[in-house]
Amino acid sequence: MGTTNRSLHADVLVIGFGKGGKTVAATMGRLGKRVVLVERSARMYGGTCPNVGCVPTKALVHHSRKRRPEDVPQEWYERSVGEVQALTKLFRGGNYDGLNSMDTVTVITGTAAFTDPHTVSVDSGDGRVTITAETILINTGSQPIVLDIPGLRTSQYTVTSTELIDTTILPGRLAIIGGGYLGLEFASIYGQFGSQVTVLEAAPKIFGLVDDDVAAVAEGILVDEGIEIITGASTTETRDGETSATVVYEADGRQHRLEADAVLAATGRAPATRDLNLEAAGVRTT
Repeated sequence: MGTTNRSLHADVLVIGFGKGGKTVAATMGRLGKRVVLVERSARMYGGTCPNVGCVPTKALVHHSRKRRPEDVPQEWYERSVGEVQALTKLFRGGNYDGLNSMDTVTVITGTAAFTDPHTVSVDSGDGRVTITAETILINTGSQPIVLDIPGLRTSQYTVTSTELIDTTILPGRLAIIGGGYLGLEFASIYGQFGSQVTVLEAAPKIFGLVDDDVAAVAEGILVDEGIEIITGASTTETRDGETSATVVYEADGRQHRLEADAVLAATGRAPATRDLNLEAAGVRTT
């Protein structure tokens, strides 16, 4: 079957099926406006929270702390991930059906790019769709930042938080680069599941955006759980081996090496607008 090209006009075009976008799309649709919502991934209907953020991570927290000493870590982890994926699939389907079932709202799955300030071209699975709209809402959220550390971006062992919660293989040794809220939440989760976890934080303390006394209490809890936290650690290189990665870092004026089965890049997030072609199309955002 060949691909097709079609054109649509909308009163409101929403790019990104996150919380803000779906709320606007539903509200405008109920008011009788013609709405088109474009989402790049069929696994992201509903946005970060129900798919790769709040819901799966908090569910993994719950499952990790239910593991008993006699439970085999890998078996318990694989079972937990399966249950969490079933939960997120349920949420995802509900989000999709809730919008696409409305007569005034059309959901299109594909990659969007601006061709001019009021026109977006979408490369969908069954062809290209050109959408024009007077009002366009960009609701693309953010994406993980993987620092430009030699070897880190190309390593087969480097994972983002999204990728890590999707794997059914529990890493025996998990290195986490970044001691912010995301890195430390994952340190606690995977430590409870049975991974040997080491957190590398370049700053003098973890939780750099919170008060010192709060950070100290959090660090004490994590250390008591068996998490190794190394502050003042500047990661300089990641080298791939046959079965694991070697993370090279500098701390206390010396070079150190850490072996890991997975390396979690947890150094922050950036706006996910790079592929929208905003500047070239002359789009000004407000």
